[in-house]
Amino acid sequence: MLSLDPTTLDPLAPLTAQELAALPLFPLPRAVVLPGTSVALHVFEPRYRAMVRHCLEHGRAMALVRIRRGHEKEQAGEPPIHDVAGAGRIVAHRANPDGTSDIVFACTTRVRIEELPFQPPFRRAKATVLEDIATDPRAVTGLYAELLRHAPFVVAATAGAAAPAYDVDGDAGRLADRLLGLLVEHPDERQRMLETAGVEQRLATALATVHAIQRARGRQAGELVN
Repeated sequence: MLSLDPTTLDPLAPLTAQELAALPLFPLPRAVVLPGTSVALHVFEPRYRAMVRHCLEHGRAMALVRIRRGHEKEQAGEPPIHDVAGAGRIVAHRANPDGTSDIVFACTTRVRIEELPFQPPFRRAKATVLEDIATDPRAVTGLYAELLRHAPFVVAATAGAAAPAYDVDGDAGRLADRLLGLLVEHPDERQRMLETAGVEQRLATALATVHAIQRARGRQAGELVN
């Protein structure tokens, strides 16, 4: 299991206007991280090793952005990227003897990015925070309550991994993001949810995902009985 030295930086600290004005970008082909979740990454390319050093010296802010499908083999260059990314901070870091690094990146917000002129060795973008949109508070309340009702099943289905996801202090959008981050694996669907500012849509997708897992578990149980 990866063991990193944690930092004392608050992982939920909002990104400043200065950080958003020139946010370092870490493009990857399949990694899509949603707000309220984190990911461990091994950093080995020289340009991204330089980016990590830059981030550690300047507030640890960066964005993880997905390379557009069909351009994965261009990863060594400057492939096209999605214009919505997960932004946050490096909250843990370990420098390895071979010059590589292991980091934990915690995503705090979804951002729309406008790439800046390239300044070697890594890409940067001007980022705009995409705030949650709740057009139907009653629907949000109902979907949130329904997800809470299914909490025992979700926690059991994830072997306990989902338990911390429910510690959101009533933030329905954050609950949806955390559950989607745990339960949705396909990067296309994760990207779609990252690009969705609507809280109702994310809650509905999270609930539909829970129901799909329940149906699959039910079918498996039926097959075992038969």
